[in-house]
Amino acid sequence: MRVELDNFETLLKRHSSEAVAGLVRSLRDVIEISVRKIDLVFRLDERGYILLLPNTHFPGALAVAERISLDTSKLVLDAEPNLRCTVSVGVSFFPNKDTHSVQDLIDLVGAALERARSEGGGKICLFQHQGYLYAPEAS
Repeated sequence: MRVELDNFETLLKRHSSEAVAGLVRSLRDVIEISVRKIDLVFRLDERGYILLLPNTHFPGALAVAERISLDTSKLVLDAEPNLRCTVSVGVSFFPNKDTHSVQDLIDLVGAALERARSEGGGKICLFQHQGYLYAPEAS
């Protein structure tokens, strides 16, 4: 899973680098609360984090991603308390028919993140080797 703040460049233009760095640290706190002790969290770059969630199935990964996304929306910058903070989340799974190496997994999670961003940010994109079809019951 890859989690990054949306509109990072805009945040840096409008706020001090220290304030934005504090927001990224707050994102880490949100992530730490949302994952299990066996999960691994790494700072990927100045925008966000990469998470390894061993033995996590599709619904479990979605639940973690959703929790992180919802809790991040509660974060605020001291200088602009009305600014809503959002993240984009990309998720990929192993095993997967397109994943044969760690690099493949990283590439797919990056593509999932870019897809989430391309949809306007604040979205979660999950890449899996099979599709899921759900037909809600009509009321």
